[in-house]
Amino acid sequence: MMTSRSPFGDELRRKRRETGLTQEQLAERSGISIRAITDIERRVVERPHVDTVRLLAEALELTPDEAQEWLNLRQATTPLPQPTAGDVSTLPDIPNHLIGRDESVNELIGLLREPDIKLVNLTGPGGVGKTRIAVEAARRIASQFQDGARFVDLAPLLHPESVLPAIAEELQVRGTNRTTLIERVSNHLRRRSVLLILDNFEHLLPAAPEIAWLVNRDISATVVVTSRARLQLQAEHEFPISTLAVPDPSEIDQLADFPVVRIFEERARQADPAFELTSANRNDVIEICRQVDGLPLAVELAAARVRIMSPGEILPRLKERQHLLSGGFKDVPNRHRTMRDAISWSYQLLDSEEQRMLRQLSVFVGGWTLEAAIAVCQTNVDIVDGLTSLRDSNLIQRIDSAEEDSRFRMLETIRQFALEELRKSGEHDHVRSSQARYCRDHASRLVPELLGPDPVEAMAAIERDMPNIRLALDWAHAHDPELGLDLCGAVSWYWLRVRGDISEARTLISRSLESTSTRSPSRMRALSGLVWTAHMHHDSDVAVDYAQDALQIARESGDDWYTAWLLHLLGRIAYFEQAPDEATRYANESLQIARRIEDTWLVAWCFQLLGIARFIAGEPESARPHLETSHEAWASIDDEFGMAALSALLGVVTRMEGKYEPALELFRSSLARYQRLGAIWFAANFIAEIVALAAYLGETERAARLSGFVEEGWIQTGAGPAPFTATSYQDARRLLHESEALEEIASARRHGQAMTLDEAVFEALLVGTEA
Repeated sequence: MMTSRSPFGDELRRKRRETGLTQEQLAERSGISIRAITDIERRVVERPHVDTVRLLAEALELTPDEAQEWLNLRQATTPLPQPTAGDVSTLPDIPNHLIGRDESVNELIGLLREPDIKLVNLTGPGGVGKTRIAVEAARRIASQFQDGARFVDLAPLLHPESVLPAIAEELQVRGTNRTTLIERVSNHLRRRSVLLILDNFEHLLPAAPEIAWLVNRDISATVVVTSRARLQLQAEHEFPISTLAVPDPSEIDQLADFPVVRIFEERARQADPAFELTSANRNDVIEICRQVDGLPLAVELAAARVRIMSPGEILPRLKERQHLLSGGFKDVPNRHRTMRDAISWSYQLLDSEEQRMLRQLSVFVGGWTLEAAIAVCQTNVDIVDGLTSLRDSNLIQRIDSAEEDSRFRMLETIRQFALEELRKSGEHDHVRSSQARYCRDHASRLVPELLGPDPVEAMAAIERDMPNIRLALDWAHAHDPELGLDLCGAVSWYWLRVRGDISEARTLISRSLESTSTRSPSRMRALSGLVWTAHMHHDSDVAVDYAQDALQIARESGDDWYTAWLLHLLGRIAYFEQAPDEATRYANESLQIARRIEDTWLVAWCFQLLGIARFIAGEPESARPHLETSHEAWASIDDEFGMAALSALLGVVTRMEGKYEPALELFRSSLARYQRLGAIWFAANFIAEIVALAAYLGETERAARLSGFVEEGWIQTGAGPAPFTATSYQDARRLLHESEALEEIASARRHGQAMTLDEAVFEALLVGTEA
């Protein structure tokens, strides 16, 4: 739902319907165009001209007083609000400004202002500009949605079942299973005024019923879809995007009025700054635009060739492939075939090695780095030169970022074409295998950083490549199970940090393990990741079975490091089951090995577990020496994650000793680190401790807000509370429920459920600081 606007458009619609007139009939009575009436009712025009208001009043036979009231309403209209610093829009930056689409953008904005329209589907062929129009409209109207605009790129997804998790990830909503997840997303959209864009839906149409279920739940959000096909939903409002008009030869003197020509001219100047539209080349430019049916992407691809050819030289090469424009499948739109022809033409202008490189790059989804291209592409052209040529041809794009190495991406329309050519070439299986091997090797190289003192950059690298990792695991499942196990084993150290929902991690690892029964070190490493995910789901019996299986392989292969780690995991499972003696036994076994192999990282984990075991045994005074030893070990290797955990655990012990201010200081130190690491589950558990302190200190409303975030965090990760947190948190919840201001507490909790990690940490740091 958008923020409140002027009632004039609504009042016009109400009165027109009350009078029993259609927009066409009102237009005929008043002498005003149908488009003008439509724009007023949709609020594309916020403040119509005074004469327009009077003509409408006369046509609707308003009394003088009613007509004056309309004029007052028109006068009361205020300018649209500007975006504020609180906007949370995640719209992508699209290179080059949008040309010739103002009418479509304004019409789309009008639809998005209609309170009864919750689902708009921008349809049209690939390359027509659906995404650009949707993003531009969202950029202009985002300020009218209290929670901004959110963008979900569906192109990298392989299966319709992945659509809902992708939406949930963008909205920062999590659920423990699919039923819970769709309910959580629905509840989120009911209480959030947000414009949600789902881009590239056409290959995921079986997921459309879930979108229908969401928009039919009386949500406050508005959903915009871009797709080459209708969703076939009752709530769907189709918004077709047509190609751009091409001038006739008789209109040659008005070329500046045709956006398609302006696109060609602007993109051509980007390729060759000396290019000018002249009387000598303008007929050729018009014909090029006509040959590609005015499709914007096709025009851009043609214009890029101005770098090496004149329009007169480009044109014959298009004409030579004219037969492709009228052939092909009869059950696809002509413009779809035309787009393929435009890409095919650009593809044919590459030399054979550049073509091969484009085909091979199509196995990447979500982008790739130079390192990835070098690993996967096997051509006789220098990789840098090849990437440069493909970029100059507008077949790939470079994504610039100060925080990472240069990345490249391919428009999905082009990627699908190139992938089809790869299958035809007979290279598909080999290149997919190379892509999977690269993902495995890249993730494996990141393991030392993931286990190192500061894993933030390594975690970000894994997150950027997660679409490629999913694709690699999908390939490995059917063709190279051992590779899939190796990849899962490496990425498991990313999942150890619990930055988000670990359900996907458990699913991916389980699927890879089902592919082969080979008892190998690769299986052992993947199993250890599965142990962690099952353990975090509180599925202890299953976690123990996995751990014992992996431990047997580790011992058989003589792997001391993994033997120690798996013993530690068995101890963690025991601690979650409130079995302190068993946890202590496993921790001591692990510690003995860790000391023998002189691994400080493992030693720190062992003493941490020994301290927690004493804590859950009801001996907090015995826990402190172990925890302090663990903290010293983490500090000796500058491990941010470990120091965050131990500061918080020592805070728990300090709170148990009745030293509240020192406990808060330790919690604050911990949260600052967890905030930077993005470790939602760990942060939520220790914010739960702060909830207890806030409730004790009488900061009831703040405690309620933070409790909303804590429980939402447990739902998001699917992991639930840690045992050492549960008791104190339940005590805090009891105090909140005993408050007389139950309505205010419920409202504060709802507010907390919508908080981000940064907002929750900021709130938590204020506990105990205000007199």
